[in-house]
Amino acid sequence: MEYEIFVGYASEDDDKARYIHDCLARIVEFIPYKAERYPIIGEDFKQRLQWHLQKSFAMIVLLTENGKNSQWVNQEIGYAYALKTRPQRQYVNLPHIIPLSHKQVELKGFITKDTIDILFLDNYPSFKEIVTDIIAQIRWRIPKGLKESTLHHRATCSYCLDEKGFPYEWVEKLPAQEDVMKAIQSDKCWLNYTCPKCKKVNFVDIRTFLSHKAAEG
Repeated sequence: MEYEIFVGYASEDDDKARYIHDCLARIVEFIPYKAERYPIIGEDFKQRLQWHLQKSFAMIVLLTENGKNSQWVNQEIGYAYALKTRPQRQYVNLPHIIPLSHKQVELKGFITKDTIDILFLDNYPSFKEIVTDIIAQIRWRIPKGLKESTLHHRATCSYCLDEKGFPYEWVEKLPAQEDVMKAIQSDKCWLNYTCPKCKKVNFVDIRTFLSHKAAEG
């Protein structure tokens, strides 16, 4: 089963939104949608956003100082909350909303520091750990999503690239969430995968599921 995940952000936070998108895209069953803030000429941009929010299993929203002042971000949050009350949705009380913010940012409206659990960027040593918690929260809400047989990782070989430069990819089961947390706590943050094509060992960051090169970049 596939789960669409909407990423809401202000254009000033494009780098953070893109990083989250790229990490989620490595999980086969996740379909992240990052709205580009420059509509195509002649396109009903609002209708496209509504359509993706209606399909979304979860919404990740960057409520930074930029995000909280963005009209688009605030209206996306309002629309997501309106969807949560619709009984005809396939999932109950969805989309799940996962907000990211800073402790010093003053929040008003549907999401405040007193009414919802927020992932505070200040509490994490790096953005990789933020992504770890985002993926964990989504997995906890998916039926049997904590088990390794439910979700799969789209691995990319860092060695056997084809002539056009596109990476050779294959699919591996995600470790169970319990194993992920144990690995992170022991500072063993790398998964080892042997490419079925060239037989070379690849390293993948267990926090982001990006390849070694991407994770270090």
